[in-house]
Amino acid sequence: MPRGELSASQISQIRAYILAKSPDASVAREYSFEGVKHVLAEATSPVTSMAFAPLRNDLLTFGCADGEIWLVCLPPTSAPTSAQPSCAKVPSPQLQFGDGGYICRQSGDLQLQHRPAHMPPGLAGMLHSKYQITPAGSGLQITALDSSNHHVFVGDSAGSLHWYACELRGRQLSRLKPVGRLRLAAGAGAGAGAVAASGGGGGSGAAGHVAAVTALQYVPFCRTTDTPVLMAALQDGSLCIVRANEVRHLADLYLRRIVSPPAAAETAAAAVTASGTSFRTARSSSSSIATAAAADVPLITYGSDDTAVYIVDVTSRGFGGPAGPGRSRGGCSTSTSERPMTVTVLKAHRAAVTAVAWTYDEALLASADAEGLVVLWRRCRLF
Repeated sequence: MPRGELSASQISQIRAYILAKSPDASVAREYSFEGVKHVLAEATSPVTSMAFAPLRNDLLTFGCADGEIWLVCLPPTSAPTSAQPSCAKVPSPQLQFGDGGYICRQSGDLQLQHRPAHMPPGLAGMLHSKYQITPAGSGLQITALDSSNHHVFVGDSAGSLHWYACELRGRQLSRLKPVGRLRLAAGAGAGAGAVAASGGGGGSGAAGHVAAVTALQYVPFCRTTDTPVLMAALQDGSLCIVRANEVRHLADLYLRRIVSPPAAAETAAAAVTASGTSFRTARSSSSSIATAAAADVPLITYGSDDTAVYIVDVTSRGFGGPAGPGRSRGGCSTSTSERPMTVTVLKAHRAAVTAVAWTYDEALLASADAEGLVVLWRRCRLF
């Protein structure tokens, strides 16, 4: 082959070929689902939190705004399909009281347990492990919570991210020490990447509309940033990736994308309860979960108030789709260059989607809405 420089067209063709053959590109193209596996319609209040058990894809729990906690036992994936009737085929499920105050229901392959929790309304989504964080005299509302082995991360109603260092004594959690604050909501008062040192906290300082943090998820490692990251969703539709340096107790905003919902979402926004009071969800009204955060192309799954579940690639920018009016809201522009590329759209809800959760192997996706409906999606096998 003769030596020489490649032309611009040849370079672009080679680059397109490499991207098409890359593993991450194939994952994004093949991110499809077989359909709905189960539909749970027993709850009547908005679902505030939902999670699968670690290293298990047959156990799901979710909490509602009225303080109820539900436990769902799913059938094994190796069971024949004939022995897996959908929960939707049982129009009037029989509920009966079981041991320990549980309400149990069995339908062939699926077991559903319900326990009325003795806690204030809306607190079900704010409990995590064995500790509880409440604002003390700050006038702020805790709207999101997650943790790592060393820190607790909290999102508030002013659009800020707080993190606390876990101090142990005798292998037990002794106290949570505030070590920093990061402003996620764009707008007046502070820059998007400003970090407040430990100790203080301070007020929000932003006038007018302030976007609350609606969801947080800690990811131990992301190859894109080569660090642990936090996936955050804000009330104004912002999806943020925050790099976390747990050794130095630092965090900085790595990436921000704006989810542009249909114009009807402005008037059809649902009221989601958190920490006992209601706030109006204007755009991204639910959780955001990193579905492929360990890969080069992190994917985020989020639910919107237009009743759909979206899987987007936050490192790629979309150039189409349903774009709302190109205006600012809370200081965040909804221009085309800031919208992520949509990979998959799932539609089965009739109300605003308030929570989403993946199994550890990403074989099942669960989504819940403001009417208490929970839908389980089965992902297509890649191999």
